[in-house]
Amino acid sequence: MRQTLRTAPAVRRRVLRRAVIAEGAPAGSLFARHIEEVDRLVTGWRGQGAINLPGRVEARRQGGRLVIRQG
Repeated sequence: MRQTLRTAPAVRRRVLRRAVIAEGAPAGSLFARHIEEVDRLVTGWRGQGAINLPGRVEARRQGGRLVIRQG
């Protein structure tokens, strides 16, 4: 995850989008706002809870790591 923080925001968000889609979120239902919220879990985490995404996919911080999974 530390490497991801040093990545340009546009590249980081593309990687996050692909990870969310790989976990089962339908690409057509995934909007920039969803990815921005997941990105905040990486770059601006302040104890916020899980983010519910299309396709019953959830993104959360757990033990200092970003976890994306279908729930």
